[in-house]
Amino acid sequence: MDLQSSASDVPEDDILSIIFGIPHGHKQLKNYRTWARAYLDWYRREISDRNGHGDIRYLIGRLRRFPMKTRKEFQADLIRDCEKQSAPMLTPGQGEVPSPPVDSVAIPPTLARILCEPGNNPEKYIAAAVRVMLALELNLWGAPRGVIPWREDYSLQNLVKDIFKTGIPEDGMPSMPIKKNKLRARYLCDYAKVKLVWTSNLAEHLVFQTGDVAEMNDANKVLKIFKYPSFLEAAFGGRKSEELSPSLSGQPLAHEGEKLGNEKARPELTEVSMLEGPEGLKSGQEKATSEEKLVMEGGYYNPDFLWETLMTYRLLFPFQDQKWLEAIIRRSKGSQTGPTDLRLSWPAKMPIPWERREYGLPLRSCAELFKRYPLWAVRLQILYEEADDPTPVTSMGMWLDRHTASRHAFGITIFAFSVTILFGVLSLAVGGAQIWIAFCTWHPSDRGICWTAPTDGTSGR
Repeated sequence: MDLQSSASDVPEDDILSIIFGIPHGHKQLKNYRTWARAYLDWYRREISDRNGHGDIRYLIGRLRRFPMKTRKEFQADLIRDCEKQSAPMLTPGQGEVPSPPVDSVAIPPTLARILCEPGNNPEKYIAAAVRVMLALELNLWGAPRGVIPWREDYSLQNLVKDIFKTGIPEDGMPSMPIKKNKLRARYLCDYAKVKLVWTSNLAEHLVFQTGDVAEMNDANKVLKIFKYPSFLEAAFGGRKSEELSPSLSGQPLAHEGEKLGNEKARPELTEVSMLEGPEGLKSGQEKATSEEKLVMEGGYYNPDFLWETLMTYRLLFPFQDQKWLEAIIRRSKGSQTGPTDLRLSWPAKMPIPWERREYGLPLRSCAELFKRYPLWAVRLQILYEEADDPTPVTSMGMWLDRHTASRHAFGITIFAFSVTILFGVLSLAVGGAQIWIAFCTWHPSDRGICWTAPTDGTSGR
């Protein structure tokens, strides 16, 4: 650990420069510090618990310089460079001079010393760098905390591409109408009885779960929401900046032969998604196509992806629900599990630029949902289906759901038809009786259908 640069002593401008690529002299830097306040606090907690700021700074820069290297290649090159840097320098007369390191940027001495020690491996350091760099929880060594497995034959670029897949609608789905009010978080909580769970893992954003899972506690249904929109906002502002620096160290984003535009893409794995969950990313739905959205370039999230993600908050927390959201934030003050980011309410107020004006219009169909939110459409569609037809959570609700299922539709139809005929016959009989009584009252007679017995006991018959 780099004890000389703990996260609590690092200037905020330096963190913003490392994570978002915002140069130190940027005119909007004060605004970025305000926007990313919650994320900066989280960064300090994460780094102080795990690694030094200098070590993380170097690893983030290296990941962005080599985004297309597989994890196995990246780790091997990192260990090799550590060993070369720690080895004594040799002159041509003293023996064979070692080959130059893969990365021309010097490794922090403390990190190089730790990685060269027997039994140490770089997985936990790489995972910590990716966690603060891209807000992704990775599983590199089998630890239970990681939820996304990063295989050795996968590059960081392809891993991020695989996590955020472009959604493909099912046949017949584009014509389905959508009522945008049903995609509100407040509607899901009040009507569908969904519990909101706030996560620092961007890969879990909009994941809907039912059943017995650890995050639910006393809830039957949970919706996970990424708790740091300030991270997305600052990253979007940094990527749109005209003064954006190409790298953190003055080096190009990729060395010769490793530039993203020229390098041939590595073969994809057979699995379609690293996340197998209720969001339903099936292999038949999510084929790799030429129309797939670019999520990451040069180690930074793409601005279109960041904007699309910010607009999901606009759907979940529209302007009319701002007081409800602010009350949730106030109740979570001082909590590390609840929402503490004050920028949660900002996407609903964001001005919509002309080139993205469709995001200011209400959703009317699934076709528009998949067009505007291609990377989040599958999860949003699952949420809408839950809001439209909530999964029962009580014993009575489950009993009614079982006995009103489609397999009982024919029997219910026959029963309803029989009851209708019975009441129809009874109504006819009652109506006939009423006509007879009215006629006899109007035209009494001692003969015929209106005959009544005389009061003196005699009969006219």
